Amino acid sequence: MVREHSFRLITTRRYYPGRHAISLQINGVESERADFDLLAADPA
Repeated sequence: MVREHSFRLITTRRYYPGRHAISLQINGVESERADFDLLAADPA
């Protein structure tokens, strides 16, 4: 399964480039962890 999430810049959220991980917890059961790399924003 592939999911997408918007990382649009907003004032109440800060993003740091590098390695991150996510997992879901449903009814107390944690799913397998998925790692991803967040790239630095292109200064435009």
